[in-house]
Amino acid sequence: MNVTAGTRALRQAATSLRTVAAASMAGSSRAASTYTAQPFYAPKKRFDDTEPLPRRARPPTTGHFTGKPEYTEAIASLEKILEKARAALRKEYIWPVPADLPYVQPPVAFWRAQTDMGFAIRKNSDYTALLKLLNACNSARHIASLAGSYDVAAALDEAVMPYERADRIAERAAKLAARENADSGIDALGRAYATGRRKNSSARVWVVPSKQGRELLDQPSEKVVGPDGDFAPEIPIEIPTGEVLINHLLLPQHFTRPVDRETVLRPLRVTGLVGAFNVFALARGGGSTGQAGAIALGIGRALALLRDDAVPALRSDLALMRDNRMTERKKTGRKKARAGYTWVKR
Repeated sequence: MNVTAGTRALRQAATSLRTVAAASMAGSSRAASTYTAQPFYAPKKRFDDTEPLPRRARPPTTGHFTGKPEYTEAIASLEKILEKARAALRKEYIWPVPADLPYVQPPVAFWRAQTDMGFAIRKNSDYTALLKLLNACNSARHIASLAGSYDVAAALDEAVMPYERADRIAERAAKLAARENADSGIDALGRAYATGRRKNSSARVWVVPSKQGRELLDQPSEKVVGPDGDFAPEIPIEIPTGEVLINHLLLPQHFTRPVDRETVLRPLRVTGLVGAFNVFALARGGGSTGQAGAIALGIGRALALLRDDAVPALRSDLALMRDNRMTERKKTGRKKARAGYTWVKR
């Protein structure tokens, strides 16, 4: 009896819910059928009263939107100046330098550090690229000054000067002034002094004309070619003899190997001045090869001071430039720098 009454109550509740749902759906459909869209109201505008927006300011540089405008502007300016300088040198047939000529070593330039350039350089690669461009400008400046294009050299000098260290510029100017006021390494007695380095060795060299060599070099040239074109000197020429002392020892006593003795005498042989000068040298450090190379470099530099006509021969033989090659270090597990131990199977 109770179950039947409960079932009947549930059925009545479900019927009432269906009636309410149907009534709500009928009301929503009726509202949708009677709805009409209202037009959107837009207020009228008077364009005569509006003023134009101010124009944005033009960026100061072309690289304003690159993220590093100052660096980009500096690179572009240096590249433009370098291209103009090379074009001017090309018109004068100076650039490019012929390959058969010896390499022209520019003077050492001291550039500012990465943090002292005056603008932000975030990457080391950007700083390396800037230094590469500055070194190219420095090389072109040196070539232009040697060739006599002083206007091109002045333009390049003005372009790279803001990137050079001020203390180094003053130091270099003082050295140049002292060099001009000096006697070019030649004292009152006619002795030329020069230094040389090779590997771990250093040498101080004094070169002075010998007695016979001074007489031969000072006398006027005589006729040495006969009418038929053969070598027939009218006056016999006495070959001069000079002395070479190394650390107060004769050359054969200090250098026992012939190759070292030939290295020392090579600047004199190249210039044809063997025996015309006496050489006194003090060598320190390193071995026989290093000391011989250091003395040879000192002799070449001293001869360049004494004889201007010997400079081309010395320069073509690279007798005025230091040999930067150094002894390669020994590696672990190897007999020497590169040689390995002999492998034995048993």
